[in-house]
Amino acid sequence: MATNEVIILSMSDTNYVGSLVIRRNDLDTPNKRFKCVKKDGTPFDFTDYTLVFEVRTPAGKIIRDYNSETHKAFTSEDAQDGSFTYTFSNALFNEVGDYQLAYFVFEKWDNARESMLNRKSTQNFSFKVVEDAYSGSPTPSDSLADWLQLLEQYQVWRKQLEDIVFDDKDRILAELDLLLTKERELQIKFDNIDPDKLALKDDLTSHVDDLSIHVTVDDKAGWTAKETPSSAQEKATKALNDAKNYTDSFYTDSVIFDGAVYLTEGQSYSWDISKLKKGVYIETSRYNPGTGAYDYGFEEIFYSKSFIESHVGRAVWRDMPGSIDNARKEFKFTTTSVTGYAANSITPNNHYAIRKIRVV
Repeated sequence: MATNEVIILSMSDTNYVGSLVIRRNDLDTPNKRFKCVKKDGTPFDFTDYTLVFEVRTPAGKIIRDYNSETHKAFTSEDAQDGSFTYTFSNALFNEVGDYQLAYFVFEKWDNARESMLNRKSTQNFSFKVVEDAYSGSPTPSDSLADWLQLLEQYQVWRKQLEDIVFDDKDRILAELDLLLTKERELQIKFDNIDPDKLALKDDLTSHVDDLSIHVTVDDKAGWTAKETPSSAQEKATKALNDAKNYTDSFYTDSVIFDGAVYLTEGQSYSWDISKLKKGVYIETSRYNPGTGAYDYGFEEIFYSKSFIESHVGRAVWRDMPGSIDNARKEFKFTTTSVTGYAANSITPNNHYAIRKIRVV
């Protein structure tokens, strides 16, 4: 098919149309324009539908691609005309070979995005990702233009570093000037000391010899006698118990959720940041979309505090135990909350449910 050709897909036929050829790492060929038509040839109006691309890779992996806040796979959408532009992302389609089973899906969800109301798909088509001269993605050293771009970026970073250094220089000079001012003030005070007003040696000796104003040996002995072994043990025991109680309270976990949900993008559970000391435990089990949660197939997942802090706002995936169809749950953390994604309510991911969330 030509690079700029609009590809027509039927919503009623299931046969294959022609195959696309895409070279890995190209910047123009991954963008393709599609138009979907009904059986009578009129445009399929996908207003209120969510666009999804589903494909099986040459290695058998299932890819489900759709728009999100950080990833725009579908652009230039004209719902009434049934047309849109889809980008074959290099990040997803970097495996060379024949992608024999590919199609677009139109999904309609309820307002809470917990239940699918309708789902329609196009006829199948195929495409082929062919190799380029690189073993992976091109690197800056492969292109002089890329090298010059890096050089320009280096100049920007260098300017930013110089600004930081000069700012610190002014601050350091100001602090040194303040220290010099204080040094001069202290020297003036020292020069103004009147020796005649200082205590004489005889006065100091009289002060030392005056036992009535100092603590004596007998005084110390009397104070020591007031502390007994049993009293000391009582105080030590109390201090130990206080320390244990503090430690136990420090690591007491907090149950943020207890029930059964898919954990979609509209479901979020939060906690006070002071409760996040070690991490978050998420408990899962098997689930039947028709009947509800099962009381078996339980699994507990732990995400440490450091992991959460370094992955704030980023998609975190976890494969579900015992799944033969690559089911997984997708999470998004902040330091005070966890939420999910729409994919958690879609087959095969909806065969598992989130049962409990604990913060420790």
